[in-house]
Amino acid sequence: MFEKAGLSSLERLIGRDVSAVCFVRTYVQLIFEDVTFTCYTCPSVSISEKRFETSSAGYRDALCGLIGQTVQSVLERPRKELTLDFESGDRIEVSLRFEDSSSVEAAMLHATGGEIFDVWRYE
Repeated sequence: MFEKAGLSSLERLIGRDVSAVCFVRTYVQLIFEDVTFTCYTCPSVSISEKRFETSSAGYRDALCGLIGQTVQSVLERPRKELTLDFESGDRIEVSLRFEDSSSVEAAMLHATGGEIFDVWRYE
């Protein structure tokens, strides 16, 4: 967990730019230079108030459009969702609801060197 009590591990991402988006068969990774946010449940993406789901045309382009953008704020809503808001007003949301599960874990935040900061599971 994050070093300061009461804060979400996601707060490590505030002020960081997305440097890459990696699509792996069943999940997506947002890479922030030395920290990776792995989404085992593919996130929804909201850009200019238009929402993209994995089945939406333009979904991959929407995610790649986050490259170079800076995380402004994060929100962790247990059993509901994880949210990253960007300075541009764009947003990604990862569901933590059991009915949206595609594996045991919903998401993981880890360092490039392998240190795991947090894992979010379905409850």
